[in-house]
Amino acid sequence: MKKEKGVLDAYFIEGMACIGGCIGGAGCLTHGAKNKSEVDKYGREALEKTISDAISILK
Repeated sequence: MKKEKGVLDAYFIEGMACIGGCIGGAGCLTHGAKNKSEVDKYGREALEKTISDAISILK
C-alpha cells in the first residue's frame, strides 16, 4: 500500500508466494509440525533426491 501511495522508502519488496510464508524461508511467519511433516513427506516421495538429480532432468 505504501508503494501505491508513493511513500515507500525501499528499493526492494519481498513477496510471499506461500500462504504464511514458505517453510523456513526468509518470509516464514509461523509453521507447525504438520507443515514440516508435509514437506518431509514430499521429499521422501520425490524422484530426485539430490541437487544433481534435479539438475539432470533439465538436460
